[in-house]
Amino acid sequence: MTLFSMVTLLLVAHGIVLSVVIVLERRNPAAGLAWIVTLLLLPGLGAALYWLFGRRKTRRRAIWRRHNLARALERPRVFVAPSALGDRSDRMARLVQLGTRVTGSRATDSNRVTLLEDASEAYPRMLQAISTARSHVLLESYIFRTDETGRTFIEELTKAAARGVVVRVLLDGMGSLSTPTSAFSSLKSAGGQLAFFSPPHLLSIPHRINFRNHRKILVVDGCTSFTGGLNVGDEYLGLDSSIGFWRDTQLLIEGHASNYLQHVFMEDWMFATGLSDIGLPYCQDAPDDAKAVVQIIPSGPDLEWRSIHQVMLRAIGGAQERVFITSPYFIPDPATVDALCAASLAGLDVRILLPGRSDMPLVLHAGRSYYQELIQARVKLYEYSRGFIHAKTYIIDNLMASVGSANMDIRSFHLNYEVNALVYDKEFISQLDDLFIRDLADARQVTFEEVYHRPTAVRFLEGLARLASPLL
Repeated sequence: MTLFSMVTLLLVAHGIVLSVVIVLERRNPAAGLAWIVTLLLLPGLGAALYWLFGRRKTRRRAIWRRHNLARALERPRVFVAPSALGDRSDRMARLVQLGTRVTGSRATDSNRVTLLEDASEAYPRMLQAISTARSHVLLESYIFRTDETGRTFIEELTKAAARGVVVRVLLDGMGSLSTPTSAFSSLKSAGGQLAFFSPPHLLSIPHRINFRNHRKILVVDGCTSFTGGLNVGDEYLGLDSSIGFWRDTQLLIEGHASNYLQHVFMEDWMFATGLSDIGLPYCQDAPDDAKAVVQIIPSGPDLEWRSIHQVMLRAIGGAQERVFITSPYFIPDPATVDALCAASLAGLDVRILLPGRSDMPLVLHAGRSYYQELIQARVKLYEYSRGFIHAKTYIIDNLMASVGSANMDIRSFHLNYEVNALVYDKEFISQLDDLFIRDLADARQVTFEEVYHRPTAVRFLEGLARLASPLL
């Protein structure tokens, strides 16, 4: 037997063993079959892709580690009584109950929520909050640039640490891979702490490359918090000429829901550092006019349920009038496509706002491969043309609005660590609704004719991008 034959036989045997492992993992049938076919037809390449992107061991380890570390972390004790939710709306109570059961996060009714339309509004408020911090500042970001914007944040964080404030900065190990730790030397000298979430190492890339922390959180003194789509950098202010105007959405939450964002941060910090003695005071006070019901919904491979995905599907399925969605990256799974099509065919007003151009062209093409079936179901699709829209929001009737870090794509639903804030407040929903309509004025509606008559080469590219969508 030649060396080539021996290597081929070993690769085939390896592919068969991995196929057995995939069967035992009880995956989605279509995804599992796709992996098995790839492993058997392309034994060398398929095995390499599986070890890089397909392993489930990381998720099982994450669940085990989260459960063990979280025992040392006290949960917030402030929440709204279920009876009060029932008085407001049965649909609302059901959604809140679902969110609680799949995450452990409770809804609170003592919150003031401010809508921040882009970085030019959000960054000054975030920096101001840091500058007045008295107890602690917790900052978590997927991307943190060390450009002028990043340096401004580091300077304000350093000043807070120098005042004796507990400052912790947590960055994703892949999203901020190019961020030099030396840029934070002044912060660390002042007593601040910096950590990276699952940074890739040469011997552990297969375990770490696929499950990224995509959350954006800032908590100040427990009572003030920010979350949404914004990372930290000049580009989010529209200063990157290759991208241009950048439209994003961020929330300022003042009140008890900030406790739950703090809890999410501290769990992530424990997971990243292995430290358990990190307790910080929760917020007990709230503004006098705080009345919005807010529930923080985290999601990630360390949770047993796909919480953001399940809450979103339940919300769409229970909608009675309209579903308005904005997402910069759109690669829906079959359940999401079915839910959107069913809502539209039932006569609801379903509109989805997506970017007309993107910083990730392959994702853009993959998303467009879903246009025809959605438009055939009378879903109204729009592509933003003013610049790049990075907001991640959805509105369900006058019942609920969601703002957070999760895109409407497979990666956000099944792989990334994400967090969304669900706001049950008619005044806030009206504001987000107005913003959505204004964004539509800077967009064009996609027609069935243009989708149906796309050139064959374009449709082929979209089809290829769609096949690669689980890796995007």
